[in-house]
Amino acid sequence: MPTIFALRRLLLLSILTAVLAGCGANRNPLEVTVQRCPAVAFVDETANWVEFAGEDLTAEQVVFDAMLSNLDLTCTQDTQVESVVSFDVSVRGGPALDRPVEVTLPYYVVLLRDNSVIAAKKTYEVTFVLDPEAPRAGSRETVRQVIDDIERTRRYDYELLIGFQMDPEAVAYNELR
Repeated sequence: MPTIFALRRLLLLSILTAVLAGCGANRNPLEVTVQRCPAVAFVDETANWVEFAGEDLTAEQVVFDAMLSNLDLTCTQDTQVESVVSFDVSVRGGPALDRPVEVTLPYYVVLLRDNSVIAAKKTYEVTFVLDPEAPRAGSRETVRQVIDDIERTRRYDYELLIGFQMDPEAVAYNELR
């Protein structure tokens, strides 16, 4: 006659077998799938852009300021890794915006390998028209990055870094803010 312990063990084994069978014949619920999609982030020092009317870097001299935000990543993996990154670029006129201006903001997307090697870099542009009567504008940007070889993504860690393509003085200003 089976003991209570043996009956409990048999019941637990039956439940586990039913769960595993319900998961499908080809799928092990205990199997871990490693995602090889790159991490994605804005570079802090280049995620904001402030344009001044002259040499005086005061709030009254701001023609416009721009910002990157709302980062989203969609990634698929098969024989390659395809990343689709979407984010917002918004621009706002400042006190020194006294006439309509066309603002073209270059931004970059860098594929960085192992935190130090630039594997790819591409620069894009987005253009806005700012007017003192309509001092705000924005755009949703989408870029695609493909790593051709899934085996390469298994050997290295990748990141996608995004920011405005700025001159060194603008980056220094952002670091001090």
